[in-house]
Amino acid sequence: MPYYKWNGIDLTGKNFYGKMFASSERILQEYLLKQEIGLVRADLVPEYQWARTISLANKAAFFKQFAKLLRAGLLVPQVLSILSKQGYGRLCDVAKELKANIDRGASLYDSAKAFPEIFDMLILQLIQVGQRSSGLADSLDRLATYLQARVKFYKKLRSLLIMPCITLLFFIAVVGIIFVALVPAFERVFILIDKTPPVHTQWLFYLSHLSTQVSTFVYLLIFIGGACSCYSFFARDRWKVLRDKVVLYIPLYQKIVRQYAYSYYFQALSALCASGIPLLKATEIALLTIDNTIIMHQLSQVSSLIENGYSLSESLVIAMGSAVDHQALALIHVGEETSSLSAVCSELSYIYFDKSQRQLSTLLMIIQPTLMLFLGISIAVLVISVYVPLLSMPDIMSAQLG
Repeated sequence: MPYYKWNGIDLTGKNFYGKMFASSERILQEYLLKQEIGLVRADLVPEYQWARTISLANKAAFFKQFAKLLRAGLLVPQVLSILSKQGYGRLCDVAKELKANIDRGASLYDSAKAFPEIFDMLILQLIQVGQRSSGLADSLDRLATYLQARVKFYKKLRSLLIMPCITLLFFIAVVGIIFVALVPAFERVFILIDKTPPVHTQWLFYLSHLSTQVSTFVYLLIFIGGACSCYSFFARDRWKVLRDKVVLYIPLYQKIVRQYAYSYYFQALSALCASGIPLLKATEIALLTIDNTIIMHQLSQVSSLIENGYSLSESLVIAMGSAVDHQALALIHVGEETSSLSAVCSELSYIYFDKSQRQLSTLLMIIQPTLMLFLGISIAVLVISVYVPLLSMPDIMSAQLG
């Protein structure tokens, strides 16, 4: 999604400056010529990865509104013109570009292919099928439903994780106050009474000194920078298989990952089958919605087995074994017998989604009390380490006065 900083001149010699989205410098020049401005110079604006991303919520709302406007009887260029003026963030600029390409004679599918970082294979296939079957509004509506399901999962995940994160931040704040404000005050008391504190209390004083030194913050920044560098290194694609394999060995969490992947897979399969895409091609495209490479490799065998004449239920049994439960296999078999595979896959998606939510809630129900217990014990140990030596202070003061 390139942006250009440009300057130009009109027929009267007046200079103009600005920043505009365009897929190429030639397209930028065409935009400006329509405004009777000649392009003098254009520089590509560098952007960070986080600035280029478009949220799933924006995509879902964009396609939902797209479908509604098409059902209202508007043509695709008219719809894109309206969407380019609404609040969908960077998708507004993309809508302008799509409209410009359609005005030049390209189809919506061909225009969307120019933006692979925004429109993945699933989106492109649904658009293409919708155009061919004259049911673009229905295809986009299914696409919006699929994206909204993903948005719902992420919202639920954030709502479940917020309490453990707040608890951890509260613990860090309390420990910081103890080490920076309270511990130094108690250390001065021990200095005044000229008494040597216990070893564990001396360690607290030492840590308090470290926490108040500037060099400690420098080392902390170096550590954070090193951790970020290590994360970036291991986030590369060559380490992805190892990460995905390790995740599937973590108790409880591996079930959540599998159910989450199956939910996406069946939701995509439902949308694709409902749009008229053949089952073999639908299973190949649905694979692209799975992030875990190990699960993707297992499900990739489903397409090969279907190509060899097996049904979807038989292919899942052979490829996944006991990883797919009997309820899912029974529903798929019913869907194959009644030619309602799309509806069955949609129902399976919701079933796996609910299972993943329950498993996640259970995991957090275990983590939250455990975390609070650990934090409470840690703070209690810190406080006791400081206060217990002070309990003997009356005896010490009496001895000194005597």
